[in-house]
Amino acid sequence: MTRKNANTFIALAITCFLFLCIGLFSFNQVKQSNQQNIKELSLKMVQDVNLQLEDIRNSIQRDDVLSPQCEEPTLNFMRRAVFEHPAMSEIGIVDEHGMLICNSFGRLSPPVQTTSPIKEYQLRYYGPIISDYLGASSFVIARTRKDHFEVNALIPTGWFANMIKLPESTHVSYVAIVDMLTGVPIFKHGTYSLPLEHALFPIEIESLEYTGQFDDLQSKYLFISKFSALPSLGLVIAIDDKQLIHWNHNWLVIAFLLFIGFFYAIVKGLNYLDLLNRNTKAQILEALQNDEFYNVYQPFVDNSTGKVIGAEVLMRWMHPIEGELGPAYFIPEAERDGSILELSIKQIDNAMRDLPSKEDLGSDFKLSLNANGYLLFSQKYRQAVLKAASYFPKVTLELTERDVLNEAESRQQLLLLSEQGIEIAIDDFGTGYSGLQYLQQFPIDLLKIDQSFVASIGLANLQAPVLDAIIDMANKLGKKLIAEGVETATQQHYLTEKGVYIHQGWLYSKPLKGGDFINFFNEINKHDCQQENGIEHNRKQNSHSSTSKHYS
Repeated sequence: MTRKNANTFIALAITCFLFLCIGLFSFNQVKQSNQQNIKELSLKMVQDVNLQLEDIRNSIQRDDVLSPQCEEPTLNFMRRAVFEHPAMSEIGIVDEHGMLICNSFGRLSPPVQTTSPIKEYQLRYYGPIISDYLGASSFVIARTRKDHFEVNALIPTGWFANMIKLPESTHVSYVAIVDMLTGVPIFKHGTYSLPLEHALFPIEIESLEYTGQFDDLQSKYLFISKFSALPSLGLVIAIDDKQLIHWNHNWLVIAFLLFIGFFYAIVKGLNYLDLLNRNTKAQILEALQNDEFYNVYQPFVDNSTGKVIGAEVLMRWMHPIEGELGPAYFIPEAERDGSILELSIKQIDNAMRDLPSKEDLGSDFKLSLNANGYLLFSQKYRQAVLKAASYFPKVTLELTERDVLNEAESRQQLLLLSEQGIEIAIDDFGTGYSGLQYLQQFPIDLLKIDQSFVASIGLANLQAPVLDAIIDMANKLGKKLIAEGVETATQQHYLTEKGVYIHQGWLYSKPLKGGDFINFFNEINKHDCQQENGIEHNRKQNSHSSTSKHYS
């Protein structure tokens, strides 16, 4: 499988996973939202019916005006109630023997035989019945009084049917008014069904939600709510699960386009990253073959004698298109893709080519190489360092605190290098997190004071006392010190007074190419002169501002 095909597969997997998560989340959100809509719709219908039932209840509870003698005030009240209440078609009074003796038409003679009142004083219902007066199906809401007479109201069944009628756009399976004790539907729209494995009735609580398999073999969401004015009845709304999810076609088109867009963007991104990675590494390896990398050397100056005693090796890339590039351009990428090993070995080879051997440099000259933890554990790199140690008088490895001192395994490697004459230095000391135990446990010979502390000399800031503490600690531990980033005479004098004699910085010299460094080294060291003469000579050469240093 090619890399592009692999990226296409990865992009497809990522996009599918992403949209699957979004789809599941959206599915649940839409489902819950529609369930909530059904619930709110049900409660609104219950509220509307309750308002009507409460009016009916209030009318038939007027014992003070509903007299069994059907006097004029009673007839007037019943007629007005029927006229004003749209749901009520008639009011009647039934005696304790079940004889309808009075209604809004007047006193009945003879009375009409009906059902005897039961001794239940709460509001109740029965029916539907066929009323002789209406000639149509009616629903009876009744109440037994303390005198055992019953007052009832006839409600046309069509009124209830209209109250629970919903538009087709709601897509509910059914809506019904049911008996809360038995679950028998009194009025309904749609095909009534109940759960297969769960008995809902009788229901004593005010409302109930249920989701599951029903006896029509459909999975449904159901919501039941009692009528507070007539607790023996309740409203049931049920909807198929598949109807809870209504995907708008426009949204489906948008989702599809987003899927394609995400997929395309991820493919392009992965291909671009691969291209970027391959190009960087390929360019570095090609540049190594074309000898485009070269060294520059920044001198170490012993301020007590004014002589050059060594140099730190830095690296530059003479790019065929972009010109000279500093290490910030290529070192991070080289560390990431592993080509830092080839670069570092090339750096050592360049140094052995650029600089003379130990016979010409003198026994005190040290060559300082920057390294990291990855290089330290490379046998190939260690062999290159030992090769350099046989060529130069002294070789120093500069290691940062973060790169090495947090690795317990690095101690053994450092001990082996130290035993073979390699000096170990901590670069940018004070900016990491090494403690005294590290300085005592690891074979550290030299500490390089970070240029940020040197820059604080003469300034009233928090770093100034830290510099003095570093110098004092190094002296007590017997560690040698090099101050990097020395740029002013004030910094030079202060460090010298504190006993720090080895300096590195633009006050003395900028990083120099091999030939220029040899000329500088010979010119400074061939005269047994005072330090001030050498400093004055180099100050004239380096009047422009300093640059930041990167290892390798």
